[in-house]
This record gives sequence, structure tokens and C-alpha cells, in this order.
Amino acid sequence: MLRKTLMSSAVAVSLWAIPASAATLSGVVKDSLDATKPVANAVVSLRRGASQQVYLRDTTDATGAYSFSDVADSSYTIRVTATGYVAKTSSTITVSGANQTVNFDLVPIVYGKVAGTITDAAGSSPISGAIVTLRVGTQTRATDTVGADGKYQFDSVASGTYSVRAVAATYTTSTTDSVIVSGSATKTVDIALAKIVYGTVSGTVTDSATPSTKIAQAVVTLRVGGQIRDTDTTDADGAYQFDSVVAGTYSVRVAASTYLTETVDSVVVSGTAPITVNVALVKILYATISGTVTDSGPTPAPLGGAVVTLQAAGGIGGTRRDTTDAQGNYSFDSVSTGTYTLAAVDSGYARRTVVVTAAGASQTIDFKLLTIQISSLAGVVTDSGTTQPVSGAVVSLRLGNSTVIRDTTGTDGTYSFASVETGDYILRVEMMGYTTKNVQFYARGTAAASVNVDLAARSATQIVSQRSANAGARRIDISRGKMVLNGFASRGVVTIYNMNGRVAFKAAFAGPRTEVDLSAKIPAGRYVAEVRTNFTRLVQSFVQP
Repeated sequence: MLRKTLMSSAVAVSLWAIPASAATLSGVVKDSLDATKPVANAVVSLRRGASQQVYLRDTTDATGAYSFSDVADSSYTIRVTATGYVAKTSSTITVSGANQTVNFDLVPIVYGKVAGTITDAAGSSPISGAIVTLRVGTQTRATDTVGADGKYQFDSVASGTYSVRAVAATYTTSTTDSVIVSGSATKTVDIALAKIVYGTVSGTVTDSATPSTKIAQAVVTLRVGGQIRDTDTTDADGAYQFDSVVAGTYSVRVAASTYLTETVDSVVVSGTAPITVNVALVKILYATISGTVTDSGPTPAPLGGAVVTLQAAGGIGGTRRDTTDAQGNYSFDSVSTGTYTLAAVDSGYARRTVVVTAAGASQTIDFKLLTIQISSLAGVVTDSGTTQPVSGAVVSLRLGNSTVIRDTTGTDGTYSFASVETGDYILRVEMMGYTTKNVQFYARGTAAASVNVDLAARSATQIVSQRSANAGARRIDISRGKMVLNGFASRGVVTIYNMNGRVAFKAAFAGPRTEVDLSAKIPAGRYVAEVRTNFTRLVQSFVQP
């Protein structure tokens, strides 16, 4: 009894799972050009809903028939694909209990051909061995190699737009675009290739100081951009030569032991005319830079253990370091030709730096270091045109490339630094709408110092030229006296300048959308609106009616 009940329950569940209104969709797939020809092995997929997810799939039999049973009520489309035919999708089919028949007529894919001859543009003779490719965009669909008669051919080419590219040794590559294939016709594309014309680049490498001295074993490279195209080494007479140079613009770089590397740019090769590029190299001269480090007292005392550094311009070659002996002496040997920064520092003393140009002769450079003392610095930042104080200017005290301390001017344009160590500084003042200004400041002793700075306002043209590159979707819309700031996610400041670069209006805002009524704030005229946040700077010129 228990077993019978379970089977009955299973049957009941199975019958309940099949929708009572399930229908059958069926049909026949035929060739559109021959109604008596069924299309067998066509893949028929039943797709449901907006996502067009495949619900059921069937393959046509020898008669072209397909069938879907137990199709639940819903909206569907049927898509049919078959080899050699154009795929087809039905319109929307609504199933509501009743069986339906949906037949398909598939259009056979008709293939055409692309053929032609590859010849020499000068003599019209066929080019044997040329490689011809049939392409769609950058993708190669077919490749053929030209025979002795110069002919190529691509069969079974579906309708569409192609390009034909021909490549052959010692010839320039040529591509014919917009090759349209339609139906079963043969599209003829003949291509004439131009012979590559080669030139030569040659010259002599000499010593710049004594031109009669030829430099042997110099390495000469012929380059396009940063890529090396050819390399040669000079012979005993300093001569080099590059043959078979394709027309174009090159650079010639020469490197030799004990000489500075030299590069000649914009070497233009055109046709077969030989190009001569002679290069004179500058001998690397080695020198000694030495000196003494003392304090700056009335009777200078040597500073033993002071650190002296020598660094080439741009940081190339790293930094050399020496420590003074008990008599304060330091020395750098074998200093090659170039520009250097020489610096000396010791505990309790201010760092001093000098710029040194080395050119073979030995140099003596002494340092007198100042004892570090603490002083103060203050001043006022004003507009050079109006003499009015500039509020919000950033004032920084810099030592070399580093900012030591920074302040922002108040509403009265004042700034101050309470603790400034002895040293040689650059006082930098920056403010939006003004040209940045750098002033040398030498901190000495403990007395308070005062440096006032006047800033020159930038013109509206200069302001616009510094437009931010990362504005993205952010924009300034100005119309009929109203300015709307859109898309600024963070807080910022909007400043309006007249055409003389003077500030006409300035206000803070909080994004993402801010409206400003300009009618009562600025008179009629031409202006530049500048919006600045922590991440973006956007500029827009406009006319106030």
C-alpha cells in the first residue's frame, strides 16, 4: 500500500509540472530560391523574453521540419541558422495555449570572387612571389601568393566590403580599400607596386678640438624615433656608412670612449642621393674639484667631518660624496665635463650649495658655513596694479627643490614664518589669477626679516591657456546673467576675471550643482570664469549682457 501511494504521488507531481495550456510550435525550413528544397540540419532555437535566452533548441530533419512541444504561455522568437544560408529570426510569437506553425524560407549565401594582377609600377611586369591578403578592417580573411604571371584569386568571398593588401620584397606595400563584393560577381583589383628607392647615409667622426683627429671604433647608430635601424663602427679614418636606407627622417647617434655622445636629428633621406652627416665629438675632460670647509667666524676654523656632495645636472650618474678631514679638506677626482651641484653641510651649520661647471681644469671651491640661528620672516603680498592686498596667496619658503615651510596670506595679504633657520632660500608666492613669483631670501642671524611681494595679474588669455585637462563631465553653463556649475562632486571656489585679469567676483561653492546670479554682481562686459577644486580646474569665457 505504501509503495502504491508513493507512485501515485509521483505521477501527480509530474502531471502538475506540465502546464495545462502547453502548446506545440512547429514548422518547415526551406530554401527561398527553391520551394521544393528543404533545409536539413538547420539549428532552430526558441528564445524567450527580452533577454532572448534560448528556451528550447531543435535541428531540422531531412524534410526540413522542426518541432517544439510543451511550450508554456509566453512571448518568443525563433532563430534559424544553417550552413550556407543567411540566419533568420522571426517576429515575436505569442503562445496562449494553441498550437502554431511557423515556417522559414532561408536565403542562400551567394559567394563572389576577388582577383587581379600584381605588377611593377614602372614597367608593368608581373611581380612573382608577392603576398596578397584579403582583409576586413585589420583582420586577415584570406591569403594568396602570386605566381609567375602575377595573378592572385580569392574564391568563396561573402558579400561585404574588404581591403586588398599586396606585399613584395624590395617594393613598397600597397593597400586598396573599399573593395565591395556583391553576389556571385568577380571583383577585379589590380595593384601596381612601386620599387623601394634606397639611399645612403655616411660621414666622418672627428675630435671637435682637433678636426684632423679621426675617431676610430666609434659606434654609430641610425635611428627612427627611439628605435635603432642600423649600426656601424667607424674605421681607422673615422668613416661610417649605412646603405639601403629607405626614404624617411632619421637621427644619427655617435658614441665613443672618452667622448660625449652626440646625436644629429632631422636627417632626411629622399631618393638615391647620398646624405653626408659628419659628427664632431667633444672630448671628455677630467678634472679635480677640491676645497676646504670652514666656519664663518672672524678666524675661520676648519670643519672636520663635514659632508660634501657632488651631483651632476639632472641627477645623471648619481651623487658622489666625500667627508672632510681634520683640516676641513675634501676632494673629488676624475670629474668629467658637465654641470654639477656642489653642496656642503655639517651638524649645527646651514647647508651651502654652488653650481659648478667642469671642463677639464681643476677647481678649488671653499665653503664657509654659517652657524644655524633662528630668525623670523613676515611680509605682505599685494596686487602690483592696484596695490591692494592679495588674500589666499600661498607663500612657501624653499631650500633647493624642497619646501621647508608654507603659509597662506590673510585678508590683509600678510604672511609670517616664526622660525626660519639660517640658509639661502627661495620665497615663492603663488595665487590663482596671478603670475607666480620667486624671490631670493638669505636668512642670517636672529633678527626678524621682512619681505613684501607684489604679484602681477595674469591676462584673461593667460588664464584660459591653463585650462585643466581632467574636466570630464564637469562644466560651466552661463546664460542670461546666470551661471550654473554642474558635475563638481567636491567643494571649490569660482572666480570671475575681467579681460585685464582682475578679480571681479569670487565665491566658494559646494557641488554637485550650484547656481550663481551674476546680474547684480558684475557689470556688462567680457569675462573669464574659473572653477577650481582639489582635483579639477575648469575655465570658461563669456559675455555678461
